[in-house]
Amino acid sequence: MANKFKFICILCLMGLIVPRWTTHAYAQDSGPYPELITYQQFKSVRFMPSSGFVLENGSTTSSLTINAPLGAIYFRLRIAEIDANPTAQYRLTITDADSGQLIAQIKAAELAELSVFLTPPIFASKIKISVDELDAPQPLSFVVAELLVHRNNDNIVFRPQSLTPGLTIFRSMPQGDPLLNLSRSVAKLYMGKDRDGPVCTGFLVSRDLLLTNYHCLEKSDQFMKSRENPTKKCGDVYAHFDYQTAESKKSGQMPVCQKVLVYGAYPKEEGELDQGDFALLQFTASTLRLPESGRSRPFLTLARSAISDEGSKRVQMIQHPWGFPLHFSLGCIAQTDPDRSLVIQHNCSTEPGSSGSPVLDAKGEVVAIHHTPHKNKITSPNENDKRMEELKAAVEWRNEATPLSSIMNKLEPYLATKNDINKR
Repeated sequence: MANKFKFICILCLMGLIVPRWTTHAYAQDSGPYPELITYQQFKSVRFMPSSGFVLENGSTTSSLTINAPLGAIYFRLRIAEIDANPTAQYRLTITDADSGQLIAQIKAAELAELSVFLTPPIFASKIKISVDELDAPQPLSFVVAELLVHRNNDNIVFRPQSLTPGLTIFRSMPQGDPLLNLSRSVAKLYMGKDRDGPVCTGFLVSRDLLLTNYHCLEKSDQFMKSRENPTKKCGDVYAHFDYQTAESKKSGQMPVCQKVLVYGAYPKEEGELDQGDFALLQFTASTLRLPESGRSRPFLTLARSAISDEGSKRVQMIQHPWGFPLHFSLGCIAQTDPDRSLVIQHNCSTEPGSSGSPVLDAKGEVVAIHHTPHKNKITSPNENDKRMEELKAAVEWRNEATPLSSIMNKLEPYLATKNDINKR
């Protein structure tokens, strides 16, 4: 726990959760960076003005595409051996290869001031690097020398939690995407009165009720001291809504949990009863209102039908991995576990802190609550996949979640009306 807390503090102090670059970020790389490790599977690539990017096999390309390390929440690149003309018009451009969104654009004059620099964190799952408006006689050369990930992520990078690489940040989502509206129902949860302890994710299921994992609730001192009492307390659990970007301000008056209504424990040892790993928390409705309008905050629709009724289905997630601002996992697949009725498996990308996140179907209804990765035998990767070695490392890992259909009978008595289940 101490290491995890230290990791989060280091990120905050260094500004690693800032998802966009600014001009002043292009500072000289003074190194070393003890919190970072080199991703060994990345091979350096040189850019030459006459040929473009020269790949390992000797071929050339006008733009370079780089995949995020499988399971990594972010990565950084070290650009070295820069030779640039400060009076030229060319620009080094980096974009999100999936959405086309601009991540960075560095002008020749800025490049000329640097011999080497380390980029701020990049949250995209795939990026494209190119040089725009390159005038052939003007010299420009550099090397994309290293791809680096956080040292505390080595167990994730080399043994990822799921098969789906990368996560999508709030700013990379298309304008008008329904998930942006649904995300207003999702909160980062602080477990502890000092708000510096463990973090999880939770989501509203009515105007004053929030759903998360029981194993997150176990981090609440107030709950653990009162769980044998008729009224179970949780006054050290705080909800931070609308934490969309690194610039989102944390209110000094965050909603605080009033009491625990019902919960089910996840088995820690073989043979223990699986109760679903969920906890339904009650807040004061007036503290959950939208700040800009004062209206009730929207809540998520809970799906009644089980995934087993339809077989596997496409799902997506809204979450706060590592306690970072909102991230989305898109294009995932969920399926039933043949051996356990209170578990579904899914391959959405997650990290510590994602516990308690809603797993949503294509209609935006919650089909499950994410809780933990689990070691399972799953389908082997395609032998033609270029990332075969990374996928082999992940082949026995699959994420798990509690299906809503299996715990709905425990939730319904606490939901005020049927509208709270069927309508947002």
